[in-house]
Amino acid sequence: QAYAIVGAAGVLSALFKAPLTGSLLMFELTRDYEVLLPALASAGVGSVIGDIVEKALEETRRDRDAVSWGDLSDGDDET
Repeated sequence: QAYAIVGAAGVLSALFKAPLTGSLLMFELTRDYEVLLPALASAGVGSVIGDIVEKALEETRRDRDAVSWGDLSDGDDET
């Protein structure tokens, strides 16, 4: 049961982009203090991985786009 709660906290935090919310929701459902620390760790990891995957997908989508992004595609500011 504890593994399911920890996994649910990780998934919720990645989807909502709110690690503390996912952990506290799962804690309020169980009222089990032994699950709180692993749920917080899982939520943090899930949130970080979600951000990394979202950034990679955005870059891939931008590279495949037929529209020229001009100066917006790279971070260099040539003025």
